[in-house]
Order: sequence, then structure tokens, then C-alpha cells
Amino acid sequence: MTIVVIAVTITGFFGYWAWGESCRTPITTHMPMEMLPIILRFLLVGMLAVTFAVQFWVPFRTVWHYIGKNCLRKRACWERFYRLLQVVAITAVALIFPNMIKLMIFMGDFFLAFITFIFPALININVTWNEHKPRTIRYNKLFFYC
Repeated sequence: MTIVVIAVTITGFFGYWAWGESCRTPITTHMPMEMLPIILRFLLVGMLAVTFAVQFWVPFRTVWHYIGKNCLRKRACWERFYRLLQVVAITAVALIFPNMIKLMIFMGDFFLAFITFIFPALININVTWNEHKPRTIRYNKLFFYC
């Protein structure tokens, strides 16, 4: 993770240094049509494809756990079909709404607090719970961890 943070920081620093406030989205619009920038664009496409597959794995497995119960025969074929269907749906949303940058930034900032601060505290409470009383909340313990 440290390597990723350093790489993103260096890329952002030199990108801002090169283009400053006149930078437009996406960054590939600034690249000239020469050999090295074309290679970098293809590498960027490959990186996006791999990271999409990695980030898509957990949500799909969660959904497939419930959908897959209905598919008893040819389970592997149905899994590939539903995976393809979801990828096509996500791609269609990205093509229909190409300028969702501000919404994505808001959602990222909003959910980052839940992922980094609130969910770990709730998971810790559930794991280290001493009493076996279902559906009760001990507020002193809850606020201590949050």
C-alpha cells in the first residue's frame, strides 16, 4: 500500500507541475500523439481493466451467493452470464453518464469515513463482544470504540 500511495503522489505532483490549473479530465487528452504516450494509454487501459476486475470481485461474489442458489444446473455458465450482465450494465452507466466526476468525488469522500472509521469500530465491537445478548447495544462500549 505504501508503494501505491507513493506512486499516486508522485504522479499527481508531476502531473500538476506539468499542466497546472489548465488540466482537463481525462488526463489522456493532454498526451501528444507520439509513440510513448500511445504506449502509456494502452498501459492505462490495461491497468484499469485489471483493477476493475479486482474491485468487482467482492461485490459480485456477494451477489452471486444469493443468485447462485437459483441456478442448480450449469452453474459456471450462469455465473459467467451474470458477471457479463453486470459488467455490461456498469459500462452502460459509464457511457450514458460520462461526466459523473463530481458525484463520484462526493460519494468517495462520504463513504471513506464509513469504511475507515465507522465499520472497523463496529466490526471490533461485534468480534470482541463479551455478552451473548442478541440485538442489544451497549452504548458505552459503542462510543468508546468509535
